[in-house]
Amino acid sequence: MYFLAIATAILVQLGQCTYAISGHDSGYKHGCDDAKIADPSDRYIHQPEKGPNFHSDAFMQGYKSGLNSCSAQQPNNKPSSNLPSPGPIESPSTSQGDDVSFGVAIIIIFIIIVSIALAIKRRITRNRPRIRQHFSNSVKENVLKKQNHRCANCRSILSILEWDHKNGDRSNNSESNCQALCPNCHARKTRSKTG
Repeated sequence: MYFLAIATAILVQLGQCTYAISGHDSGYKHGCDDAKIADPSDRYIHQPEKGPNFHSDAFMQGYKSGLNSCSAQQPNNKPSSNLPSPGPIESPSTSQGDDVSFGVAIIIIFIIIVSIALAIKRRITRNRPRIRQHFSNSVKENVLKKQNHRCANCRSILSILEWDHKNGDRSNNSESNCQALCPNCHARKTRSKTG
């Protein structure tokens, strides 16, 4: 249960990371928005603490691309001459799509690792030898009374008896899983299960 809670938290974090917008894409959006503003002093990039020194190179490249691309679509607005020359017009970056693909790949790898770990745990648990448990005295007495002191298989009177787990599960010591057998029937049952 603890493992599933951790796995869920990791998947939530990965999901948030995969849908974060890249610096270039954020810059492109701001550049495109600024292209629609006629007065250059009202633009995002000219606001206090929003200028080029406050952004990454990827953001500024995206900003210039967005400004040029969206300005070209609006012939009445020209880009501000206060900005450095943006260079050739670039298409919007596909890094957000790459981020999503990377995030999906991480999630798939994580799920595969978890599945393998659970399969190994199941296999180890299944192959672990069961600890032999002995029936309690009260269970033995009740079973012997119900069987009238006779073998559960051949019905002969028991002078020597052996206790048997009916379903072979040695860790299940319930009365319903207990039977008294004569040594011959018990040996026969044991041989039939191993052979």
